[in-house]
Amino acid sequence: MKAAEQRRRLLQSLAEERRRSGVSQTQLAARLQTSQSAIARLEASGDAKLSTIDHFAIAVGKTVQWRIREAPRSDRRVRVRKRSI
Repeated sequence: MKAAEQRRRLLQSLAEERRRSGVSQTQLAARLQTSQSAIARLEASGDAKLSTIDHFAIAVGKTVQWRIREAPRSDRRVRVRKRSI
């Protein structure tokens, strides 16, 4: 599973936890010192830095456990885009 897909699923789970715990996007935004629209974008996009995911989890009373494990051979190739100067 690609890293972006893992982050998207994790953010979906955290959004479900937020709703289950009765915390609104506005309340979460206040806890994270951001705007409600930023929370809505975060939950909809599924794209966030690891530190943002950690803060989100803590704000809804959860923790995230990060693990490092062996990647399948097919996932070991890293693609780098060349930048034009």
